Amino acid sequence: MLNRLTYSVTFPSTGKSLSGDFSFQEGFGAITGPNEAGKSVILEMIRYCLFGTRALRGKSDDYKNLKADLTFTAKGETYLVKRTITTARIFRDETEIANGQKGVNTKVAEILGFGLDVFDTACVANQ
Repeated sequence: MLNRLTYSVTFPSTGKSLSGDFSFQEGFGAITGPNEAGKSVILEMIRYCLFGTRALRGKSDDYKNLKADLTFTAKGETYLVKRTITTARIFRDETEIANGQKGVNTKVAEILGFGLDVFDTACVANQ
């Protein structure tokens, strides 16, 4: 279950900066809102936190000052993923259990039991 997402990012090509701080409630099923409200960015930041730069819609150069944190619960444990374009760390409660992009990507897949392709098939309905 997703618990909380915070992010901030600037897109150099447009100069547009976006940020958000969301708490998810048990049983939520949709992210809704008007066009250009940032729904796709919220989903992209969730995917990025869980699966790293492979989950971004563009090249990592398209994102400046990207910082995102996601707290989620799986199998009765609470985890916090903290990412920037160059760093990644994951904590179980307050104990760091992996760091570095590759290490965190591997640990998230181990915790969830699946990777980005299954996540996109089973958990996401993009517009």
